[in-house]
Amino acid sequence: RDEKPFVLKRYEAYIGVLIDDLITKNTLEPYRMFTSLAEHRLLLRIDNVADRLMPYGVKYGLVKEEEYSVFWQQRKDIDGVLQKLPTTIVKPDIANPILTGKGEQEIPQERGGQSLFQILKRPGIHYQDIARMADIKLNDTIGWRVEIETKYEGYIKREEELIEKQKSIWFVMPFRPLIESQVIGRVTTYETFGLEVIPRLARDGNEPLDGS
Repeated sequence: RDEKPFVLKRYEAYIGVLIDDLITKNTLEPYRMFTSLAEHRLLLRIDNVADRLMPYGVKYGLVKEEEYSVFWQQRKDIDGVLQKLPTTIVKPDIANPILTGKGEQEIPQERGGQSLFQILKRPGIHYQDIARMADIKLNDTIGWRVEIETKYEGYIKREEELIEKQKSIWFVMPFRPLIESQVIGRVTTYETFGLEVIPRLARDGNEPLDGS
């Protein structure tokens, strides 16, 4: 088709991690076998695979129009619920019976209520619970996505910000994905820094340096 090569980034798909490791690391590198060691694993979740790869499927003609329509509608439904959570306030009289039943602390009466967003962030609360509180209907697919994106909102946002910073830096070193956010911005070339500027460097980043 005379098109540019299609290259999945490390933060877009786990196969992108595998391919990049095979290209930039030696053939004995053992860590690629573990999905839990992918540096952007928080974004490479099974529940958001369509968000990450569906646009490519459409671009290269691999996804039918009706399939994309189903995906797009589902994404709109998820975003719609996520937008409502911070502005939907549940009164203590409604929320507290469910909260205490889940072993969670009650909302003080004097506070007047709490948003569904803050309630869903509680460890023991799930999407079925907020659906009961607000009398809304959530199917399992949408409810699960809403719960994940709410509970891990801060971590996901921080990961996305780190990726944006990394995009502007070209690492010519085998451990480049392991650089922590504190180092981003201080790194220019391979020769300008040493191990001492990389806090808590993991073993899989250390081994290529010490020759083990």
